[in-house]
Amino acid sequence: MDRFAFIWLRFQGRIDRLTWLSFAVLISLLEYGTEQILRRVFHWPAPVRVGDALSSYLGDEVSLLASLIFLWPSLAVDVKRWHDQGKSGWLVLVIYGPALALFAFAILGAGAGISHSDPRVSAFLYVFGLVALVYFIFLAARKGDEETNRYGPPPP
Repeated sequence: MDRFAFIWLRFQGRIDRLTWLSFAVLISLLEYGTEQILRRVFHWPAPVRVGDALSSYLGDEVSLLASLIFLWPSLAVDVKRWHDQGKSGWLVLVIYGPALALFAFAILGAGAGISHSDPRVSAFLYVFGLVALVYFIFLAARKGDEETNRYGPPPP
C-alpha cells in the first residue's frame, strides 16, 4: 500500500514505463467511472453537442470536475516518469497547462461562440493533439536512466 500511495500522491522519485502505463490506464478508467457516477448520482445530463462550439467539443462541467479530481495523481505519475528519464517534472506543463486552459476557456463560456471548425481553433487542436502524442510516446517508450540520477535511484 505504501508503494501505491508513493506512486499515486508523491512527486519525488522515479517510476518505470510499465508502472507509468499501468497507472495512466487506471487513472483514465477511474476518471471515466467517476464522471459516470457523478452524472447518475446528481442527475447531471450528458454533454449536449450544440453545433460545433468549442465547449461542446471539450465536454462540460462534469468532465472538468472528474478531470480535476484525478489531476494530482496524474501529475504525480507523469512527474515521476520524467524524473526517471533525468528530466524536470515541470515538463508536465507542456500538456496540462494548455489542456486546463482549454477546459477553463470552454467552461467559462468563452468557447460558446467559437467553432472548433474555425481554421485557427482547428490548427491549435491539431497541434495540441500532436504535442500530446509526442508527450505520450516520450513517457511510454523512452527508457529511463539506468543509473542513479538527481531524482534518485532507478525504480525497483
